[in-house]
Amino acid sequence: MTRALPLVVLATACAHREPPPLTTVHLAGAAVTYRPWGGPRVCEAEPRFLLDELTAVNSGLQRWLKRAGGDAPSEWSESRIAEVEAWAATLDQLVREHTVDLESLARCDFADAPGYAYVRKRGAELLGAVERRRQELGRLYERARAVRQRDAWERGINAERSAARRECPSRSPQPRVFFAWRDDEGVTRWLFCDGVSVEQTPQGSPVLLEPETRGRQRFTEAQYLDAVRSYPAARVSAAPAPPPA
Repeated sequence: MTRALPLVVLATACAHREPPPLTTVHLAGAAVTYRPWGGPRVCEAEPRFLLDELTAVNSGLQRWLKRAGGDAPSEWSESRIAEVEAWAATLDQLVREHTVDLESLARCDFADAPGYAYVRKRGAELLGAVERRRQELGRLYERARAVRQRDAWERGINAERSAARRECPSRSPQPRVFFAWRDDEGVTRWLFCDGVSVEQTPQGSPVLLEPETRGRQRFTEAQYLDAVRSYPAARVSAAPAPPPA
C-alpha cells in the first residue's frame, strides 16, 4: 500500500495540471482571448469556458474576413494593404493554434455536446475561408497597384503631351513628332505638330491618320512615315503592364 502512494500522488497531480495561460492577441481591431491547448490536453478543459474561448477565436477570424473583404482595386489603397499585412503574424498564430485545438477537440467526450458541434463546424469553415482569402490577397494587391500605376501614367502622359504640344514651332520644313506613346494593348501613336498622327498595332504597319482639319503645312505620307521610323524608341512613353486578370 505504501509503495502505491507515489503513483496515486503522481496521478492526482497529472489530473490537475495547470491549463495553458490565457493568451490575448489583437486582430482586425479587437482583442481575442483564448488558451492555446496545443493538442489532446484540450479535453481537460472546463467545457463551459472552452466553448467561450473557441467562439472568441471564431469571431476574430470572421472579423478578419470582413476587414479583408472587397475585390475592387479601388478598395485596396496602400494604407489598407499595410493594415491587413500588419495582422499576418497574429493571424498565422491564431490559425495554427485554432486548427490544432479543433482537430483535438473531435476526440473529446464532450465534442458533440450542445454548442460544440456548431463551434467545430463553424471553425472549420472559417479556417478554410481565411486560407482561401489569404491566397487571393496577393493577386488583389498586385492588381490594385497595377491599376494605380496605370492611372498615374495616364495622368502623366496627358500633362507631358500638353507641354510638348506647346513646343511645336509655327512652321517646320519637315514633319515633326511632338509626342509618342504606347498603350497597354501595345498600340503606338505618334502625334505631329500639324495635327496628323500615325498609329501602329503590335502586328500591323504604321497607318497615317488624317487630322479633322487640315493644318497650314502638309507633307507626303512617306515623309510622315520616315519621321516615325526615325523617332527615338526611348522617347516613346510606354504604359505599365496591365493588371492581372
